[in-house]
Amino acid sequence: MTTIVITGGTDGMGRALARTYLDRGDTVVIVGRDPAKAATLPQAHFIPADLSLVAENRRVTEEINDRYPAVHALVLCAR
Repeated sequence: MTTIVITGGTDGMGRALARTYLDRGDTVVIVGRDPAKAATLPQAHFIPADLSLVAENRRVTEEINDRYPAVHALVLCAR
């Protein structure tokens, strides 16, 4: 199984990609600001974050490293 991390995965192109990878059976981690939007993709793992802040980027990176032994792809869709 492949693990995909998608920033901006709760809206637009990021959400569409998350849905595609989930439908393929991949593990999808979405990073975004809105838990309500993330809840519409219940199979995805959600990490809430405001990536406009450097500290949040560091925290998210550490959380991903701690929780997932391998990340096979990183998709950057956050604006």
